[in-house]
Amino acid sequence: MSLTSYDTSFRSALLQYKQNAVSGQQAQWAEEYLSFLENDPECFERANMRGHFTGSAVVIDPVTCKVLLTHHAKTHCWLQLGGHCDGVQDPFFTAWQEAYQESGLKLITPVDGAIFDLNPDEVPEYRGLPAHLHKDVCYLFYADSSKGFVKSDESLDLAWADLDKVDDYTQSKSVIRLAVKALAHIVRKGR
Repeated sequence: MSLTSYDTSFRSALLQYKQNAVSGQQAQWAEEYLSFLENDPECFERANMRGHFTGSAVVIDPVTCKVLLTHHAKTHCWLQLGGHCDGVQDPFFTAWQEAYQESGLKLITPVDGAIFDLNPDEVPEYRGLPAHLHKDVCYLFYADSSKGFVKSDESLDLAWADLDKVDDYTQSKSVIRLAVKALAHIVRKGR
């Protein structure tokens, strides 16, 4: 694989996601992400206040139909695991790395490495940082919910939530959408 072909892999993944998007909203966001990727050379940098890409991990246990959520220390909301790319031009790598760092799990397996969901999120001003846009790219992972997790400093708590009861933790439309999509994935795969 040449460096040039690697440089275009995220772009290719966005194009494929756009083509196969299950909703018009996801297709529109894929188009916006592509434009941002192609027109902002600092799109992976946290310091870019025009916005930046982040990677997140929807970590599910397909046997128990649970998803691992973090009660995020900064936002005080229950979310999927994830974080900033910090210059790394591979949101999939970021998502996988953050999943390990934030959960303490010893084995997290990517389902297929394809983009699972897109979620642009307006981040409010925080400790002197102006409000800005996270262009989050979500990927689906498997883990065993019977294995212990270890809460990191980035979390107030962690919990394995039943996919059909995520709304007991959060009213976030994006997190609930991820849970619905993950449950549909499990049903399609026949556990």
